[in-house]
Amino acid sequence: MSDKKEEEDNDCINDLTKQVRSLVIEVKALKQIIEGQEKEKKKIATRRPQEVSPCTLKIGDRVRILNQVKKPKNWDDANHLWVQSEARRATVTKTSGEKIFFRTDNDIYTWRSAKNVVLIPE
Repeated sequence: MSDKKEEEDNDCINDLTKQVRSLVIEVKALKQIIEGQEKEKKKIATRRPQEVSPCTLKIGDRVRILNQVKKPKNWDDANHLWVQSEARRATVTKTSGEKIFFRTDNDIYTWRSAKNVVLIPE
């Protein structure tokens, strides 16, 4: 009788050991998947927007200015509020070689090199 009980106990232990091993394998696989997803998220977060070439821009395209935007010297503070975000968003009015001419959202006409603007997806 005790031999039967020992044999049943051994079978139970073996079954539990197999289950634990399969669970360990599943956990390792899930960890690898999670690590891969975290790496992909980091890549996406650090990816710089695609630079624009002047030939891909059309009149009316919306762009964002990447380099520094300064307040114009002749800006009349009494009539307009200078908003940095509005100064960085613009609509293309003309392209000429490497220069892109545009009107910013706060109504300033200016230009930038193609490497200093990014197309805003619609």
